Amino acid sequence: MYIAKQQDLLMDIAHLIEEEATGTPEELAEQFGLTDKMLRRYITHLRAMGADIGYCTARNTYYFVKPLTFKFGFSPLEAGKAH
Repeated sequence: MYIAKQQDLLMDIAHLIEEEATGTPEELAEQFGLTDKMLRRYITHLRAMGADIGYCTARNTYYFVKPLTFKFGFSPLEAGKAH
């Protein structure tokens, strides 16, 4: 259950980053009931997963430097690509 909650939180944060609607780091942390340190850890996780994340001080929001799609889960293999 804990992993599912973390997954949901990462997806929610990623969605707000995609929309460029996070607010300041403090506002984003408060929105999800996180400490600043915990929020930084989630941002670090997203970066470790390949997200190039910037922060705009003029607009007070995180944003994806390069467009990307964020997904969790399994996808079926293409036909003929079994182990």
